[in-house]
Amino acid sequence: AVVAFIGLLVNLAVAGLLHQHGEEGADLNRKAALLHVLGDALGSVAALAAGVIVAVTGWLWADPALSLAIGVLILVS
Repeated sequence: AVVAFIGLLVNLAVAGLLHQHGEEGADLNRKAALLHVLGDALGSVAALAAGVIVAVTGWLWADPALSLAIGVLILVS
């Protein structure tokens, strides 16, 4: 959970920098990098959520279920 939280903070900081500097021009590479970082942040949120669900409810399938959801999201995008 600690690693997921640190990853989330780093990804949000990088997303903020990319978004802030993206206003100057519509650079396609910058937009793609921003979307990638936001996807990583979503993965960190899913890992944190799975950890909380497992800790609170004991439902061990939370982690694979959320991992599958993130994987499908990556495939679709």
